[in-house]
Amino acid sequence: MSEAKRPTTVEAHKAYSLVAIPPQPFDKYTLIGKLGHGGMAEVNLAVVEGKGGFRKLTVIKRLHRHLAMEPGFIDMFLDEARLAARLNHPHCVQTYEVGEHEGNHFLAMEYLDGQGLERLLRITGQQNLAMPIEESARLVADALDGLAYAHELTDFDGTELGVVHRDISPQNIFVTYNGMVKLLDFGIAKAATHVVETKTGVIKGKYAYIAPEQALGQQVDQRSDLWSMGVVLWEVLTGRRLFKSVNELATLHETLQGEIKLPSAFRPELPTELDTICNRALQRNPDERYQTAQEMKEDLERYLRSLPDSPGRKQIARLMKERFSDVIKHHKGTLAECLQGSGTVGTATIERLIPPNSSSQELLTPSVSGILSSGATPTPTPAPMLASSSVTPPPIYSGEASIQPPSGEEREDRGLGWVWKVGIVLAVILLAVILGLLLPLGDDDAETVAGNGTSSADIDDRPGGTSDQVLVVEPTTIDSPDPVAVPDPPPVAENPVQPPEVVEAPQPVEEPVEEPVEEPEPGPGQRLSAAEEARLAAARRARREQLRREREEAQATAPPPPVETPPVRETPPAASQGFLTLATTPWTTVSVNGRALGTTPLIRVALPPGNHTLRLVNRERGIDQTYRVTITAGETLTRRVGL
Repeated sequence: MSEAKRPTTVEAHKAYSLVAIPPQPFDKYTLIGKLGHGGMAEVNLAVVEGKGGFRKLTVIKRLHRHLAMEPGFIDMFLDEARLAARLNHPHCVQTYEVGEHEGNHFLAMEYLDGQGLERLLRITGQQNLAMPIEESARLVADALDGLAYAHELTDFDGTELGVVHRDISPQNIFVTYNGMVKLLDFGIAKAATHVVETKTGVIKGKYAYIAPEQALGQQVDQRSDLWSMGVVLWEVLTGRRLFKSVNELATLHETLQGEIKLPSAFRPELPTELDTICNRALQRNPDERYQTAQEMKEDLERYLRSLPDSPGRKQIARLMKERFSDVIKHHKGTLAECLQGSGTVGTATIERLIPPNSSSQELLTPSVSGILSSGATPTPTPAPMLASSSVTPPPIYSGEASIQPPSGEEREDRGLGWVWKVGIVLAVILLAVILGLLLPLGDDDAETVAGNGTSSADIDDRPGGTSDQVLVVEPTTIDSPDPVAVPDPPPVAENPVQPPEVVEAPQPVEEPVEEPVEEPEPGPGQRLSAAEEARLAAARRARREQLRREREEAQATAPPPPVETPPVRETPPAASQGFLTLATTPWTTVSVNGRALGTTPLIRVALPPGNHTLRLVNRERGIDQTYRVTITAGETLTRRVGL
């Protein structure tokens, strides 16, 4: 085994998904961190407080608001919630509450401090290491323990619920830093509690892990999960992908008809017992597989008991701390930041390095009906005990996608750009307040702030943005205080002085005189003549009229402020078009025939009727796949795809 290579800082951040955010009240919880998001929901770290200093970390999974208008998505989300709330086992993630807050459906779940098995395998490959054999068997045995519990789950009256997970994969097996293994995401599980039924010919799960009967769109049962767990065990032991091919069609073909080599063909030191367990779990005929998760778990436990030093939680915890030592350091700092309520310092760069999380999202893969070249349903062939496949499984998790850190200039811009924007806005507000205190405005001139005629309504109020216009304060002409007539009854001792008026440097409007005449200062008890009052009133009206015209001219000639157009996710209906609603896990950028449709989830995007080949791309995860859909005029096709 080669010497371990410490993961780079970028790789460490890549495996780390907690990002501090400003505290946000949500029901009885306070959201303090972001753990990820996907096509169906957003996942946040939250804290709930109670009497006597009680404080508990929890995870809030919220259905995206734009999906709350789609009844089908709400039903699927609540299906997961109903099942998850019944699970109470050390190797299944615990759900505390199912609720709705201001129209936002959510799950409150236990906070797990660790990493997904997929990330453990990936970082092991990046360090040029292999997973320890004994610890690998222990990980899968613990996951099978949780799966066996779910399979045997009963209703309150003892009726079996017939739970089938349907999405067993390394992404949905979680390993905590203290050595606990947890089974995640029953979002597409099949159970008697569900109100959403899977249509015939539709398959659910990730391409590389679904059982042959799932790939054919046939009836699935608990043995389908055991095939998926067999794929997981094979990949953990070999450090390779078993069925990952260039596209989903090739992957499904390998699942249905490809030959399967024993794990020891790629790692000769593996014991025969583990070869035998993998071979039995990966039989294409369900009757020849393990029939229960408990049966497969017992075979792994029998092998582990035969070892001189059988591994347990302590050994798993040591493995996690060795692989993720750099990540754990970042975790402690960011978690402290979350709890202190500071969601800005030191997180901007980390957030840019993290793709949207895909660990807890619902998945849907397309039906293979009609895409096989023969057009007939193939008969699954049994996997031989030893196979000489010409196709060598591709390497697993060794850094398929190139990860480049942002440049220093980009980091500075991403981390501090918003600070400058907020500073500019605050400076403008402060300047306006100072001017308002020093230079009181008349009623008719209250909108005028500076010589360019910019009013408060002209300042860009886009979230997180700043105005493209510049507030310029030019020298203004302040007239001498004008004498103001005093009402007849009663006469006053002194004549009050009108506050100065702020104008945009207009020329004083005065009646023509042969030589400058100083305004008479009325003495005590004196009044201005009617002619003088009329002249002063006319002068004021002329100045106000001039200001009004100048403002109108400035507004007419000034370019309109730029308006940021929000992304359009829904195209107006057209009789000759159909619609596509698409969610993927992980997120992807979708295009068809070179035309970008947007980033998933897509909601009712209009497409011409007929067959379309979508391109799904996620550069950070090394995903670039095609996906076929058939659009019918006037109808909406809804798909959720696991990649």
